[in-house]
Amino acid sequence: MPAAAKIKQCVFIIHELLERLASLAKEVDDDTEITDRIHKFYGEVLFNFLFRFEDSYTKFYSVLKIPESEARAFIAKQDSAKTNSTNTTKEHVNT
Repeated sequence: MPAAAKIKQCVFIIHELLERLASLAKEVDDDTEITDRIHKFYGEVLFNFLFRFEDSYTKFYSVLKIPESEARAFIAKQDSAKTNSTNTTKEHVNT
């Protein structure tokens, strides 16, 4: 299985497991010791995810950069699309 598919699969699995934990928290909402631990755990999961994601993103940042020539072509294309969209809107308003 390609890495991207594995990552997506893991995200869905993590979501499902966190949902189960949230359901458990609702079931035992009168037990503050358990709900406090679940709350703390959620914070740890969020921290670890953000920390690890940022670390990976930093490592791949130079690879993910769009070369300047491609970026300029993309911006020119976007500007052209905006101009055409604006002109079309003006034509509809004037008719």
